[in-house]
Amino acid sequence: MHLKPGSDKRISWFFYRINRKLSVLRKRGTLFQKSPLRKHSGDSISTSTFWIILLNSTFIFLLSYLLVFLLTESATAIAAQTFNIKSVMRYYDVDFLIRSRDWTTDAVKVVFSSGPLIMFMLTFVTIFIFSIISHENWTIRLFIIWFSLHALTQSFGDLIFGTLLNQEFGWVLSYLYFDDTTKMLMVILSLLGMLASGILLSRYILLTGNIYFNNIRKGKRFPFLMSQFFLPYLIGIGIIISIKQPLMNTFEIILELSMLLILVPAILRARFSNDLFFDEEPKVIHINWGWISSSILAIILFRTCF
Repeated sequence: MHLKPGSDKRISWFFYRINRKLSVLRKRGTLFQKSPLRKHSGDSISTSTFWIILLNSTFIFLLSYLLVFLLTESATAIAAQTFNIKSVMRYYDVDFLIRSRDWTTDAVKVVFSSGPLIMFMLTFVTIFIFSIISHENWTIRLFIIWFSLHALTQSFGDLIFGTLLNQEFGWVLSYLYFDDTTKMLMVILSLLGMLASGILLSRYILLTGNIYFNNIRKGKRFPFLMSQFFLPYLIGIGIIISIKQPLMNTFEIILELSMLLILVPAILRARFSNDLFFDEEPKVIHINWGWISSSILAIILFRTCF
């Protein structure tokens, strides 16, 4: 092979530059280390950390859902019992052992408003509890915030879609003889309430980041929100639909999907919020087998008992 004139000088200059670069890195002590940006920035989330957060949050989402579902259905069944209406709690809904024509106006109003009303009150209770312990790094805070989101969905979502589809809480409004204008006004106010709740809860969902990190900066904010909330929600909904087969209540699917009216505004506002800095104690990021095993056990008991 023949080299063109001057090519040997360019090759020599190339190897000279490489040797000089290696000498500088050797003097800095960074020749066999990761780049300073990747090592010290703390502005990103590794792939393993992303999946660990996603796994933990998904199972906590499921456990909180089961608790909210059981509390809602229990409140409905107890309210029915006060009117001597026998009921059976099943994994997909509550069956009322009564003929349609035997329902009274008072029974309809009390039975089908009890669940959303209880969830509405529990929303304020759980948010208040979270505000007290918001700066702790306990994992139970994530369970509380998921519980609040489920409770908000059960209350506001039931009012919105129950009214639009004339089911559940919509029957209460019908028996109260609300006209269509009043119903639509309540739907609009409830919709605004869900959107506003998401915006107000945006800081709280970011504060759950101190379970894993010492800070939530711009680079890690979006992957954290995806792994801690949005993707666990999507995966959790899929698992809920699976465990509710073959008699999944269509209205419940719509109700659970309405959580997006809270979650999306919360994530969008949190995405563009200021950086948060927590304590400087070393964080150990690991799979939380306690929460995962509790969730799996709860799912098995729920499906077999109901």
